[in-house]
Amino acid sequence: MQKERQHIAESASMRTSIFLRPNAVARFLVAFFMVVSLFPAQAFAADSNQAFTTQPGSESAQTETSNKNMPNVVFGPNERIYVGSGPLNLIQNGNYDAAKANADSTSAAIASRYATSTTSVPSASQREQIKARLNTALMNVSYSTSYDGTTMWCIVDVSDLKAPLSTNASSYTGTLVEEVINANPDLFYAGASWGGGTSTSSTSAGTVTILSKVLVKYYYAPSKISSMKSKYEAAMADMLSWVNRGKSYKNSTDAEKVKAVHDWLSRNADYNYAAYNAGGPEGYNDWSPWSAYGALVYNASASSVSSHSTADGKNGKYAKPVCQGYSLAFIAAMNRLGIQSSFVTNAGHGWNRVRIQVNGSYYWYNLDITWDDSSTGYSTTPKTTYFLKSDSHFKSTSPGSNKEHTKWSPAGTSGTNTTFDGSWGGGVYPLSSNVHTVTSVSVSPTQISLSQDESKQLTISATGTNVVEGLATWKSSNTSVATVSSSGLVTSGRTMGTATITVTLGGKSATCKVTVAPTIDNATVTVASGSTLTYSRGVPRKPNFTVVLSGKTLTQGTDYTVSYPSDSTNPGTKTATITGKGSYSGSVTKTYTITCPLSYVDKTGSNFNNGVLTTTYTGAARKLAPTLTFSSQASLNYKYTLKEGTDYTVTWPSVTNVGTSTVTITGRGAWTGTYTYKLKISAASISSASITYDKAKSYTGKAVTQSPVVHLNGNVVPSSNYTVSYSNNVNAGTAARMTITGKGNLTGSK
Repeated sequence: MQKERQHIAESASMRTSIFLRPNAVARFLVAFFMVVSLFPAQAFAADSNQAFTTQPGSESAQTETSNKNMPNVVFGPNERIYVGSGPLNLIQNGNYDAAKANADSTSAAIASRYATSTTSVPSASQREQIKARLNTALMNVSYSTSYDGTTMWCIVDVSDLKAPLSTNASSYTGTLVEEVINANPDLFYAGASWGGGTSTSSTSAGTVTILSKVLVKYYYAPSKISSMKSKYEAAMADMLSWVNRGKSYKNSTDAEKVKAVHDWLSRNADYNYAAYNAGGPEGYNDWSPWSAYGALVYNASASSVSSHSTADGKNGKYAKPVCQGYSLAFIAAMNRLGIQSSFVTNAGHGWNRVRIQVNGSYYWYNLDITWDDSSTGYSTTPKTTYFLKSDSHFKSTSPGSNKEHTKWSPAGTSGTNTTFDGSWGGGVYPLSSNVHTVTSVSVSPTQISLSQDESKQLTISATGTNVVEGLATWKSSNTSVATVSSSGLVTSGRTMGTATITVTLGGKSATCKVTVAPTIDNATVTVASGSTLTYSRGVPRKPNFTVVLSGKTLTQGTDYTVSYPSDSTNPGTKTATITGKGSYSGSVTKTYTITCPLSYVDKTGSNFNNGVLTTTYTGAARKLAPTLTFSSQASLNYKYTLKEGTDYTVTWPSVTNVGTSTVTITGRGAWTGTYTYKLKISAASISSASITYDKAKSYTGKAVTQSPVVHLNGNVVPSSNYTVSYSNNVNAGTAARMTITGKGNLTGSK
């Protein structure tokens, strides 16, 4: 058991299969960001902070003169790009454990020196559109030489989305790229480095910084990736063919399907100690052992990838992964079989969790193909020590002196079912030599229409014996129009036209026609000149619009239709919807405002007549205005009371005393023009005032006087507005009397 002893020795130190070594942690996630001007383009040739600036043995230095499926992307003179070092921290459906947290913490300390205030990022919808474009470009192995003159970069222009970005572009795009690649293990060739470009754009909110480009670096030259993908798919098909070799796929249990993949990987792969001892992808000069590709395809050496062996490893040639490669290959197979799985890591090792149906219910289980691949070379009886085990059993049988399975905490649901904690009784796959036979294949739907960057799932249905629908292959006749994943997910690109999606299984095929029409979602829409938007009683206001997409002015009725709100008559902000027609799909909304002069507004109030608002003196400045109410035609039964500050402003004169002043109301928003009225202040009766004075005056032998204070509505009235007179105010014992008589702003006496 030479290989098992080597595994035990390996667990005593940190495995690099998760590439979280202390000396490399600083380059993961946020890394050191290089910020350079994008003009001129030659400035990018030297990037000393990037990992994998060249890839020994992978033709990365090759420069090709033509681009595949991607026009040569042009960088603007004011555009900037932020590039982070790689590789990306690809943890499939991640259980981000303590090691990942440590990496985040270390990287965060570095990133804080570059961080800017995060006030805006792309919306959820914009983020999904960006991811869809990136996934399509990477699946097509599209590239552009605009960055450094090589074919190693996939560069996706997203400037038309005008997605705001006020945080570090490399940090933001790093997580976005991880999401795309983590969701698709088949992108084994992408993620050596990444970056994000920013520029400025004029929007309704003013000039803002937007995400303009997303960059992802390939591990290998595009000329090599094509042949690698062919070998990868051939190996995947061979592995999945094991699923149907004993029972009908329809009657096989999930556990048996998982066992078939487990056994194939154990037989055809041999742990790559050379890659482990090299200290990681940088030292090994090849990324493949850490990818699904490295677990499926025979690797003769670090710099040469030979053809896959379909002889179950018996010819002595094996794929050479580390634990991450085993785990990602397993996830890629589960994706094709429709079984949920994830990648679990601790500080030095990685394995899988899988959710399968057992006795009518679904449970999570653990499996570690790396440790079940116990022998050096071909194994006819792969181990099941770490196959479909519960959490508690998995930890109790933890391998190696480091007890690697004890150093993790399950994310999400726990694995508590113990059905398979004992010995596996299902045997070694294949159980027999039965081969599937397909009599017919159909696909649903048979034709679809998509907007740009839109996805739709196709479904295969097949009849026959031992049919394994997960073994079907999918192909697009025009990948620039639409791509299709290994599970039948169709994703449109930016190119308009048609593509035929063909699904093949057991020599039988079915097709679906895909039509991709340009979407007007990102069109520029303006109100056409000459459109009347001023209110006129009973007359609908429906403006014409100018719709421009990619520099072309579209034609209403031919390229789009316009739907207006039900109330297109009354003043206010309205929203119209422009919907693509004919060769165009999608829709976009546009707001416009129907304005109304204040002359149409009714002015009312209890003391308002003929343009004069009357009030009485209070001792304070008077700010009174009539109620402004807009009433539409009676048939519409529409009334709206205007709000000061929102619909109009008032220019108030400084008015306190008796007299008449002019007040001006100015419309705002949908309300235009001005309206003036008179504010007339009349004298107040002193009878409503309150008077304070000293009621305990003493006899002095002389006339006793007071210093009264007059209050009106809580305000002190200046003494100039009244006079004071006395009677019987000399002799003691008589009833003295004080009379206050109003004048100016007061009338009457008290």
